[in-house]
Amino acid sequence: MNNIVVIKLGGIATEKIDESFINQLKDWQNNGKKIVIVHGGGQVINNYLKASSHHTRNINGIRVTAKNDLPIIYNVLVNKVGYQLINRLKLSHLKTNQLKDNMKDLVTADFLNKELYGFVGDVKQINVNLLQDILDSKQIPVIASLGANNEGCWLNINAD
Repeated sequence: MNNIVVIKLGGIATEKIDESFINQLKDWQNNGKKIVIVHGGGQVINNYLKASSHHTRNINGIRVTAKNDLPIIYNVLVNKVGYQLINRLKLSHLKTNQLKDNMKDLVTADFLNKELYGFVGDVKQINVNLLQDILDSKQIPVIASLGANNEGCWLNINAD
């Protein structure tokens, strides 16, 4: 996997994508680079958790994640932040692939420290073949900061 540019966007950054960013992506593609976008959703997640009366707290800069927070976090990352990002890129005629159905197949993680952080993951493996297939089809994979453990349980991953 050569000539790959990995971009990490925070939730707020996904709302502020401008033409210079889009033009840079297109320039990289025109020069043979393959692009992968990983996005978080920090403040947007916090807002949705708060609106749902879920208490949030951070330890060592990491959001402590209860199991019942995960449906909200998934929804925000995939259906809010990710959806908005995908639409912006598609409006600019960039081919994208938001990993939703096969997301559990892409990122394998284990609990970072379940007692301290709850359902927060530490990435153990990336399915490079799946990612390569998407890149080979000239699409930009857009990946939410989630992973799954060996039992298929979602884990929130700090994308930083």
